Amino acid sequence: MIGIPWWLLGAAFTLPALAKGSRRGDSVGRDVLPDSPLPGLWPMQRPQAPSPSRALAARLVVDLLTSPPGSEDHDLVRQFQAQEGLKASGFYNAQCAEILADRYGLVPPQPRFWNRQGRARARAALALRYREHAANDSQRREEWLAAARLLEN
Repeated sequence: MIGIPWWLLGAAFTLPALAKGSRRGDSVGRDVLPDSPLPGLWPMQRPQAPSPSRALAARLVVDLLTSPPGSEDHDLVRQFQAQEGLKASGFYNAQCAEILADRYGLVPPQPRFWNRQGRARARAALALRYREHAANDSQRREEWLAAARLLEN
């Protein structure tokens, strides 16, 4: 065995970490992020911001889930419809629900406005789409099926 003193081995592993400021509040080594798993070797990973279109879709779903029917934010619905190339009426309808489900993979709330003609057929078609999503999404299968059952009743 090589004759390296034990205290020198310990210092070899702790001194570089202290010199780089691996602990929070250290005045030394401010260039190292405090929450990095390996300070000085692996930079801190920050989550990427979602795309603006996905953020607007998520805001719309949250608004629809938290507001009673008729009091939803019509301006928010209008913005979403304009973003997706729909007629910007401000009324949350089946087309909006289809886009939320197909493009963004979100389980949309039940549409609040339907066309007078072909309402039953549109509800059945949307429920069928939700069942297709349930077959492909094992984590949220129950949510998709519950949304489909609401449409079928």
